Amino acid sequence: MARYQATISKTHNTGTFLIEKGMQVDFVSFTPPWSVEGGKPINDAFLRVYGIDLKAGYVLSPGFVDVMEL
Repeated sequence: MARYQATISKTHNTGTFLIEKGMQVDFVSFTPPWSVEGGKPINDAFLRVYGIDLKAGYVLSPGFVDVMEL
């Protein structure tokens, strides 16, 4: 199991919510997070910490979220 950190790379207003550059979450995953259901561990972490569903706002992608293993 590896520990990861996901960081929003650019500010974006989806119309429903605002994500700002620098928002971060830490989470653990058995496999690389982008390979699991299109980034479900990343989305789950943002839902848990900020209450934001990145997938619903169409911003759950490597263009908006940088992920690194800690």
